[in-house]
Amino acid sequence: SGPLKGSMTDAGNLTEGQQADLQALVDELGAEFVDEVRARRGDRLDASAPIQDGGLFPARRATALGLIDRVGTLEGVLGELATDGEVHFAPASRVG
Repeated sequence: SGPLKGSMTDAGNLTEGQQADLQALVDELGAEFVDEVRARRGDRLDASAPIQDGGLFPARRATALGLIDRVGTLEGVLGELATDGEVHFAPASRVG
């Protein structure tokens, strides 16, 4: 077992080293999230969009910032994706 084993079970008893390790992990995952959003939203994303602050946005603001394309329903999206009356799910191809 490694030095982080059990460190997530009681946040009140983390050592400084464990806190630093976990913060580094959170920072890395946060950076990956931002990179992924920027890559997937592309030119649709407003450069000023606060994509890592954890905030919530009303639909109009999220659309204006390029965080979403539009507001719709699950049924509407499934209807758009349907071919031959069926929806085929497959993982997105990813590089990297």
